[in-house]
Formats: sequence, structure tokens, C-alpha cells
Amino acid sequence: MNFTEMQQQKEEGVARKTGLTPEEIKVLERAMNATWNYVGSDFLEACIGQGSGKSIPRSHVVEAVTDADRMETFNPKDRDVIKKYYALDDKKKKLVDKLAFPFERYGW
Repeated sequence: MNFTEMQQQKEEGVARKTGLTPEEIKVLERAMNATWNYVGSDFLEACIGQGSGKSIPRSHVVEAVTDADRMETFNPKDRDVIKKYYALDDKKKKLVDKLAFPFERYGW
């Protein structure tokens, strides 16, 4: 099994557990990563500059991406799917979060 097939299998598993479609999961992954690409360097600079070490935990990345309607701001065409994400309970959101941001920590 190659990387693409493994990723597709993970997306399908998260889709089953969240009630979203595999395509909606892919849209959310893209939207979350695109948002992180917009805000990530500023966020890392602010956090690390305040003594957080050389990296921040996944939870901080998710907070930076999902807070203040940033995903909708940077991905307006995906607004309907993003609203479905916000409607999920926390346990299901974490499944999507971990798929979009698989590493425990993020930094320079």
C-alpha cells in the first residue's frame, strides 16, 4: 500500500466516524492546511517568541486555524463544509484535526 492509498484509507475511516463524506474530509484537510499556511508563521513567531520553546503542540495549531472564523475567511468557497466541521462534537473534531495535522508538535 502506498502513501496515497494509506491516506485515503485514513480519510475514509474518519469520514465513517464523523458522518462526513470522504470528499468533505479532504476539503477540511485542505482548508485547515491552507489556513495554517496563511497564519502559521506569524503564530509560531508569536508563541515561540514568548518562550514556548522551538515548537508548539498540535492543539495550538488547531486553535490558530479554527478560531475566529479563520478557516471560512481564508477558504470562503468551502464555507458549507467548514460549518459541518464546527457542528461536530469535540471528539469527532479531534479526528479531523489529527488527520489534517498528524504531528504532535509544529515549529521551525
